[in-house]
Amino acid sequence: MKFTNTYRYVVLKQVMFLILFLIILVCMIKIDLEYLKKEVLIVFAFVIYFAIKIGLFFIDRLCGVQKEKMQYHSMKAVYDERGRKVNSVIGEPVFYQFPNMIWLSGTILLKPKSSEKPKTFRLVTTGEELSHYMEKKVATVYYFKRSRIIEKIVFDERK
Repeated sequence: MKFTNTYRYVVLKQVMFLILFLIILVCMIKIDLEYLKKEVLIVFAFVIYFAIKIGLFFIDRLCGVQKEKMQYHSMKAVYDERGRKVNSVIGEPVFYQFPNMIWLSGTILLKPKSSEKPKTFRLVTTGEELSHYMEKKVATVYYFKRSRIIEKIVFDERK
């Protein structure tokens, strides 16, 4: 099964969280605003956060995808299709597990070819593709600049 446009799953998750927090916010306001004043502000902050993330994605879609050679640096958090964290305590994954996983979602650190510090990106990919990227270390990454979501990873076919 070939996954295409997997970046949409990252945005879909954000939209679902936005809707969830909007429902919670409406319910909290209807109950009693004075009693839940601090909690309403916290939930409102989450609504604003997810609305900004979704807005940045749509701005990125209008501006286009960025292309850059990047090197795999490390992982922050990667989860399997059941929502279980798959990287170990020290932050590096168990390599032999990845090819068997249908899909993974999470946050990884990639370092551009220039000597800049690593950048954080969110992605949804197959386990096979992520393990291939970790072995090769360098690939061309197509990503959305503002929302930091990876569209696709392309490997050079040099032998």
